[in-house]
Amino acid sequence: MKKTLLFTTAIAMCFAVSCAEFEDDMNVNSGEGMTVTASLEEITRTHLDGVSMYWKQSDAINVAIDPAVSSKPYSVTLDRFDLQSGADTKSAVFKSETASPGNVYHAAYPATSYVKEGERYIFFDFPYEQEYVENGIKDGYVPMYAYGVDDPSKLSFMYGSGIVRLNLYDAQSANPVSISKIEVTTDQPASGLMVASLNLNRFPAYRMNTNKQYTITYDVPDVVLSKDQTQPTSFNICLANTISNGAKLLTDGVYASVTFKVYASDGSVFTKTKQNQTIEGGKIYDFPAVQYEGAVTYKVGDYYPNPSVDVNDPEEVAKVEGIVFAVSEDGFHGKILSLQEGSSLAWNTTGAADNTNDEDDGMANFTTVKAKDPSFASYPAFAWCASLGEGWYIPAVNEVLLIRTVWQANKTLLDNKFAAIGATPLSATKYVSSKGKDQASYYYSSTEYADSPNKILSVSFNSTSDAGSGLKKSSGTQENLLFRAVKLF
Repeated sequence: MKKTLLFTTAIAMCFAVSCAEFEDDMNVNSGEGMTVTASLEEITRTHLDGVSMYWKQSDAINVAIDPAVSSKPYSVTLDRFDLQSGADTKSAVFKSETASPGNVYHAAYPATSYVKEGERYIFFDFPYEQEYVENGIKDGYVPMYAYGVDDPSKLSFMYGSGIVRLNLYDAQSANPVSISKIEVTTDQPASGLMVASLNLNRFPAYRMNTNKQYTITYDVPDVVLSKDQTQPTSFNICLANTISNGAKLLTDGVYASVTFKVYASDGSVFTKTKQNQTIEGGKIYDFPAVQYEGAVTYKVGDYYPNPSVDVNDPEEVAKVEGIVFAVSEDGFHGKILSLQEGSSLAWNTTGAADNTNDEDDGMANFTTVKAKDPSFASYPAFAWCASLGEGWYIPAVNEVLLIRTVWQANKTLLDNKFAAIGATPLSATKYVSSKGKDQASYYYSSTEYADSPNKILSVSFNSTSDAGSGLKKSSGTQENLLFRAVKLF
């Protein structure tokens, strides 16, 4: 005798409760194989505006019938039920050619769920890489599990995830802000390998210590933010449960913190954190609208201030101040290198000591010289640096060493970045001196040589040696006397 099962669910993205009962009863099916009718009802008490889900022709569910889960050896087999009729509706018939009737039923959606030999779980690879769907979510992002004994008409689905709806708008920026990616980071695993335990009959947040994911990457196809706070742009992101079927899956039943890091196409980043957030399966958490207040983050090799400058646009190129060679851990702050360099310039014209002793902070040395000679009349290299504008300084010796290290590790990238906008790449070339000798070029720092204060520490970029003692400050016209300027941001 064949059986027809009627599964009534609420996976229509309009979740009212954490489970919905299957309705109707068992019927005789005269055709070959076993069929399952699954219906999607739209529930409106809790509603995600504009979202609905219908069965598609490609949909399928898995059902384990009478699995051996009481004691080892475990034996769990999933029968795939493919959609037979009812595509584009809320009620569709699914059919399996291999399933046989039984008394215990475990149902799973989507059909990518699976079992492992010797295990008494149904496994779900909950996506930690998710994609934006306008006013909705992608198929399969809300895994479901149902369990019943004897009477499959009483099965109730439990949901493996809830949905957080991040609502953003931008009423401040002169130019439209488009979002390219959102990263959601939690203090406990929010995705990865999940299981439905066939003994516990609930949906845990993750599978023990296997493939736990604390960050979900949500890719967005450059969606422009609304400028209307009353009609914000919405992003629906699925997070694994903290509570399922009445049971706390995490210690306190909450994520202590959920951080949303929002990336815009202009390079800016906006961060928003929610504290003590419960995520109950099948529920939608519609957060209040938030004004996007992004700041640009940088990495080594980026142009500053706009890291995504169009190198073929002269107006954009003209706004480039420098190239990033050092950044803070969060990417918001760092140091840039000047696009051009000074050459054949005397450090000073007197050769006297100036007490520029700082090895780490070139601005401190720059301030020392400026206090002594505000117009830099006796300091040609400093005068060149000051001509670049406010905030520029000749780097201290350890800053020059860092520049060399970064350049040697990213030579092609940085050289191409300079060249693409017509700037001067860094140099590791040698030249022939006036005495006919092959001699390396040196970049000079602002740090005096402690053993001889009338000399300045310099760094050869065609080697990996420590800083050496440079030429006299008053050397003036030496061909290998090079300077780069640095600026903080």
